[in-house]
Amino acid sequence: MNPDDLEWLLAEHEGLEEELPALLEALGRDPPGWGEVRSRLDSIALELPIHLEVEELVVFPWLGQRLPAAIGSLDGLLREHHRLVEELNEIRSLAAAEHPAADLRERVQHLIRNLRGHSRMEKDLLERALEAPLPAASDSFPTRGPGGRSRPQ
Repeated sequence: MNPDDLEWLLAEHEGLEEELPALLEALGRDPPGWGEVRSRLDSIALELPIHLEVEELVVFPWLGQRLPAAIGSLDGLLREHHRLVEELNEIRSLAAAEHPAADLRERVQHLIRNLRGHSRMEKDLLERALEAPLPAASDSFPTRGPGGRSRPQ
């Protein structure tokens, strides 16, 4: 990984964070823009798992190699990935049923807060890893991810 990779990852985070406020806007209309809400949620639901998988298979193992003391944090971020997807899927189900818009707005705001906090933690780890000295052996990707789990070859 290098600074260009970091820029790509941060741009992905920013794109997601920009999509969510548009959801709030659509939910704030009277009546709510249910078609737009569902479309935006579906788009996020397609993008988010792919982004998280790249982090889990590529970024986190690299971070674990560069910052061995951060393995516990990485394991926590992995668990958080699953919670974020579950939270998004719950919001999608509620939107499909045209759940009251005020409640959905609160849930989307909660998701936004969670995603921003998650992104800040990842950004901090990425910046620290880029500043860390190279490991003695090489800067190649490890074959084990956080917590010693095998990584696909």
